[in-house]
Parts: sequence; structure tokens; C-alpha cells
Amino acid sequence: MNKKEILDSPIICRDYETSGLNQFFDQPLTSCAKRYVGGEVVDQIYLSAKCESHRLPSPIALFVNGLSSCSLESGIPLNTLMDLDNKFNAMYPRDFILAYNARFDFGFSYSGAFQQLTNSNWYSWKTEHSVLCGLEILKAIYGFNLDSKIQFPLDLLNSPSFSLERVCHENGILYKAHNASEDVDATLAVFEMMKADSPEIVQHAMQYSQKKSVKNLINQNSFVCASIGFGENLHGRALAPILFCNNGSDVLCLDIAQINPSQIKNIHSWEISRQLARGKIDDIFVLLPLNKQKVIFGEDHYRVCYSHSEVSLTELRERANVARDNKALKEVVSEAFKLFEITNRSRTDSSLELTIFDDFVQPNESQFIQDFNAVDWQNRWDLLRSTDLIEPTNRIARLARRVIIENCPDSVPNSLLDAYRGFCNQRLFDFQSGRDQRWVNFSKVLSELQELRERFPDQELRLKELEEYYDSRLAVSP
Repeated sequence: MNKKEILDSPIICRDYETSGLNQFFDQPLTSCAKRYVGGEVVDQIYLSAKCESHRLPSPIALFVNGLSSCSLESGIPLNTLMDLDNKFNAMYPRDFILAYNARFDFGFSYSGAFQQLTNSNWYSWKTEHSVLCGLEILKAIYGFNLDSKIQFPLDLLNSPSFSLERVCHENGILYKAHNASEDVDATLAVFEMMKADSPEIVQHAMQYSQKKSVKNLINQNSFVCASIGFGENLHGRALAPILFCNNGSDVLCLDIAQINPSQIKNIHSWEISRQLARGKIDDIFVLLPLNKQKVIFGEDHYRVCYSHSEVSLTELRERANVARDNKALKEVVSEAFKLFEITNRSRTDSSLELTIFDDFVQPNESQFIQDFNAVDWQNRWDLLRSTDLIEPTNRIARLARRVIIENCPDSVPNSLLDAYRGFCNQRLFDFQSGRDQRWVNFSKVLSELQELRERFPDQELRLKELEEYYDSRLAVSP
């Protein structure tokens, strides 16, 4: 596919408005997807879901997205939303999927598919499509196109801001922020702006939008270049891959424009781990994600990478070869990554929502999910009781019980409904549990409502509407 063909490829642009920021314990409340071909929207879908009974939406999230209590109570079931979402994508299997903050929306897509059991291909955005992140493409343009005409908004410290709302305002794109349909239109407008301003970078992002192609790019170059960091720490970096980790989804790199690897002496794994977590511009070790739509370039982009002094391409290649061949460095970097995982990414929570990471879907689980969706809701409880594909303690069986209760409570025994209500009330309305849970509980609701009252004293009507919604949820708990 040539440059023009890939730039003109059909795109499904997506956005979720959610009940909070945690992809595992919050949920999509509205979903919009628009298929974009030849500069025109040729198909679209907009869905609004009710809030499930085992969740409370964040007051701050509702204040931002403006969703009414009516939509929270009378929308379609979340299971239906996720199913229709998947079917819309499935109609166009070769299309790119574009989201402004793709990591956020993709996270809710696979968590939703897993928790709702709508299909067994939980990561279908990436297995059936190629995903593009407008935010990461914009960061790549900021870091690597010094002639860009895009107006990048700045914060009080003169650091670039990449919020969709501010980028649109700065570049004359008018829309209503935090509405899923409007956000999709704005994302498409920003994408067109980026294509016009920096077609080579957008084309590169599309060409290398899958992990396999990115790995090939890494293997074909002595080192790679990417925009790394946030705010004042965001710069193009020249990175020599040292260690593939996290099942090949990340690569731990050395910034060879800042240091000659032969000069590294007696560095400890804990210091490398600290640098990975800190992400400062002068940190020489960087964890580069390969499956989060980061735009990664070959070594030919080295000229604009951050450096304390001018370093030639020949010298950078020599440094990269030294770094890659340094066995002692690989060993200490390997230990550093293990320490980083323990201190920053450990998943000690045994919640059902996190069992998606226990393993990929197994054949028996996949078959059960297929059987589960092939029968009517009224018959799913009997199917779950009689199946010999999965044990009652299996994660899919536990999710199936929850999904059936949320969607067809009349089909399950009253004793199970009573137990489920007890679980929901303990989870959401136990005032002794405090605000340190991963999910939104009533203690967190009260805290956020108080914060909103202090920050927005002139929004009395909206705050009263939110309070009435939470009062109604509290009233039905025993």
C-alpha cells in the first residue's frame, strides 16, 4: 500500500464517556463510533448504557460528561452496548480504529468484552484491526516536526498540553467537549489537521500501528527514536533497545544521545527502576511500550532527539551496538525491570475484574462464551448450571453469574439475588471501607461531591441533581 492509499484508508473513530477513569471497575456510559471514508462519515452508532448495580459512577466524571440521572437508570444494559460495539467493528474488519486517547478507550473495550462475556476475542480492536492514537501521533509531530504549523497549547510553565479540548480550541476546531459523538468529530478533525500538517508522520504511524511491524522496525535499526515523557519532559529520544520484557510488549532502552554506554559504571538495578517510574528528561533508562500506539521511528530521525551535545549518526550507532552487546548491562536491566514490576505494576488485588490477566482465554472458556451467547437470557442460568466446560469457581463462570443477574434477574434463585444484593451493598455502601478502594464507593462519592461544591459553588442545580441520584441509589440498599 503506497503513502496516499494508507492515508486514505477507512477509519472507525471511537470514543467512550465513562463512569470513572478505572477501566476495570468503572464502565462505559455512552459509546460512539463513526466510520470515516474519503472525508465523509458513512456509518455510525451512538449508544447509552445504564449504570450496573454493582457500580457507582464518579460524581466528578458525571459532572464533566453531563450525563443525566435518567440515562444512568434507563439506558440499555451494558452487555448490549458492548455487544453492539463489537458487531459494529466486525462489519469493517480491515479498518483502522482511531481514538484520541486510544490507551484509555481500548482499556474499556477489552475490560468490557471480558466482563460482559459478549465474545471471547477480548482484544479484537488489535487482533482484527490496527489501532491509532491521536494523542501519540500529535506528540510525535511535536517532537519530530520542527516545521509544524499546528498550534500546541501551553500550560503555565510553557509545557505543551495535548488535551483534546485545548488542542481544538487553539486550532479553531469548535465542538462540545466530553460528549462521545462530539469528541469523535473533534478527533476526526484533529486527525485531518495532522494529515495536512505532517503526512509523513501520520503515514508512518499507520504503517507501524501493530506490534509485529514495530518489532521489525526495531530489528532493522541500531537504535530507534520516539517522543517520550510528559509536559516539560517531553522530547524526542534516541533509544538503544537493551531488553524485551513483559512478553515482548515493552522494550527497556538506553538513551544513547545522552550517555555513552561504555561510561556506565556500577549502576544499581534500583536506580534504573526509579528512572523507569520517574520519567524525567535526564533519566537515561526508558521503558518503551510497543503495544500502546507509541509512534516509533528509525534512526534517521536522530537529529531532533534530546542531547547534551551534538552526536553524529555514526557515533550513535556505535553506542547502540555497545549497549546491545553489553551482557552485564542486560543483567542489571533485567533485575531492574523485575523490581519495577514489583513496586509499580504489582496486581495483588484478587478482584474478579483483574482475572483477565490470569491468562488468555482458554479453549473451554471460549466454547462456553460461544454457547452462552447462543441461547436466550432465560436459558442462560440453566446452561451455566449444567455445563461441564468450566468449573463453578472459574473466572468465566463467576462473571456469567454476575451478567445473568444484571440482565435477567428473574431467571436465578432468590437466594442468589439476596447474596448478590449483599455483595453490592458491602462493596458500595460500607462506610467503614473508606476511600482507598479501587472502585467508587459511597465514601468516595461523598468526598467528590464535597470537592465539587467547593470548586463550583455556582453549579447548585447540577450538584443537586447528582445528590438526588446518589440518594436514590442509597435508598434501595437494605
